[in-house]
Amino acid sequence: MFRVSAKAFIISVTHVFCWTILSGAAYAEGLYSWTATKGVVNIAGDGNQIAFGDGSGVDVNRAELRSVAVNVGQLNTITAKIKSDDVNMHVYIGATGYGENGGAYTDWTEIAYTFTPSSDTAALYGSFWKQQPSIARVKDFTLNGVCLTCDVSEASGAINT
Repeated sequence: MFRVSAKAFIISVTHVFCWTILSGAAYAEGLYSWTATKGVVNIAGDGNQIAFGDGSGVDVNRAELRSVAVNVGQLNTITAKIKSDDVNMHVYIGATGYGENGGAYTDWTEIAYTFTPSSDTAALYGSFWKQQPSIARVKDFTLNGVCLTCDVSEASGAINT
């Protein structure tokens, strides 16, 4: 630990070294938080992992990382590890207004989606579509190689099943 100013504001060395500057957009690991926007979403592991659905398949399930700083007019790549309980059940990652990528995997599998934004912020998301009576999971969500949701403390409560 070290002091940043004369006030009692102290940050960990881990977080200081996690900062990355990429083409004018600043990112910090663990800086963004998931917002459940539709359906059943369970946010765990200090926000690193999300589980979608309640097994009923009744609704679309979605969570977003809102107003994420992106590199406008340049390629931006999001990655995440995804998993569903059934090989026929699909989970997606994407950027609102730009598209998505997904698949159905019963083991943790890293997928990616690349997009070119027209503004300096974007809503990034994970989703699990309706009529899929199962549970899906997303974890380790990154933008341009920097984890936006990683649980650097590896706190308990993570969804590792």
